[in-house]
Amino acid sequence: MRHLDLPRGVERELVRDRDRDYRLRGSETRTLSIVGAFRVVSARDLRGHDDRRLNPRTGDLRHLREQGLVQAVPMDGRRDVAVVLTDRGRNLLAARRGRSDGREQTFYSQLKKARELEHDVQVYRAYEREAERLQERGARIDRVVLDYELKREYQRFLQARNRGREDHDGRPDRTREEVEDWAREHDLPVRDGRVQFPDARIEYQDEGGFCQHLDLEVVTVHYRGAHTAPRPPDRDSVVSADRAPEPAAAPSIQTSPLRS
Repeated sequence: MRHLDLPRGVERELVRDRDRDYRLRGSETRTLSIVGAFRVVSARDLRGHDDRRLNPRTGDLRHLREQGLVQAVPMDGRRDVAVVLTDRGRNLLAARRGRSDGREQTFYSQLKKARELEHDVQVYRAYEREAERLQERGARIDRVVLDYELKREYQRFLQARNRGREDHDGRPDRTREEVEDWAREHDLPVRDGRVQFPDARIEYQDEGGFCQHLDLEVVTVHYRGAHTAPRPPDRDSVVSADRAPEPAAAPSIQTSPLRS
């Protein structure tokens, strides 16, 4: 939200984007930026201008839906709904994003994998807890990188030598040593020759102004990510497990070996 040129106050303001007009206030800007950064967030994890949980039928969330900026997705077996940006919502954030140094926040729209919805809404919950801990230590969070972005960068690396070649068969032309070097440069673990990706990576500046990152992996009853394998004790990582049957329960943090 820090680099977005959008309203931050209590009262709604007019926002023009291309041939469309919107009216937004600060709490709605915050909702758009959170949902866009994490792709999908539970409505009960979002707060409106009155600091209450959002309800898709009233208040901020209803206003955003009526303007075509977000969509509410029912969650099977729950009274809760998940919130995603529409393409229009993502385009608005992209147009109002002030930072352009290659490290700007990426925003996503639409639901990618419906079968992983229960897992994916937990990622923001894990982030909230760890972000609070980091900020208590004087850190400044710069952006969040989801696994989609890390995997996209990895695929570009794998296929770099195939670009422009008409005779390639689509298979990556990289040795195991090159893959391990790439993973090491990106501080990602490798297991059985395969790079393991976290659900999300928090990039931040610590109290000394040094750039750091913290990887998050969420484990739910029905989903266990590959990034949760044992790793060296000096790797910044957090494994979050949702073992509680109540959907509102915050995930418990099992490990948090942060650098001092």
